Amino acid sequence: MSDTRETQWEYEVLPFREFATLQEVRGDVVVKRAFNELGEQGWELINFTEVAAWFKRRKASEDGPQSIFED
Repeated sequence: MSDTRETQWEYEVLPFREFATLQEVRGDVVVKRAFNELGEQGWELINFTEVAAWFKRRKASEDGPQSIFED
């Protein structure tokens, strides 16, 4: 019943230069909106600098979601 497969991750980098060119940026509203959208898609923030933010999420299995309770 134990799953011996290694967890697979996928990564996303969000460069802040894209936001620096937007004139509508006020109090980082655009950045917060982007972070919230990534969070809703299952992305987890793993690193943050003045240049970019890095996210990760569990990679979807090719044969669909698996239950730890399946034999």
